[in-house]
Amino acid sequence: MIYACAEGVVYSRRRYMLICLAPTVVLTAAFALGFACSGYPLLCYLAAGLHLSGCVGDWYYVRTILRDRRIVACEDTSFGVRFFAR
Repeated sequence: MIYACAEGVVYSRRRYMLICLAPTVVLTAAFALGFACSGYPLLCYLAAGLHLSGCVGDWYYVRTILRDRRIVACEDTSFGVRFFAR
């Protein structure tokens, strides 16, 4: 699994949610377009499904941020995410 983090950088809650959701939107769209244009739609579904299953952790972070309005900032770390409250 490919994982990237920017340890030591603190992001606002809105920016961190965008960072978390960007791979879901951008890479899934790229898989869909790439394989649809290549004539292998089944491979498209397989690659998109595999990719989306890897995005579940990011979705969990977004869900956590949305449910807790006290979270104002987030720091991505090598072991997960650190949330900062008011």
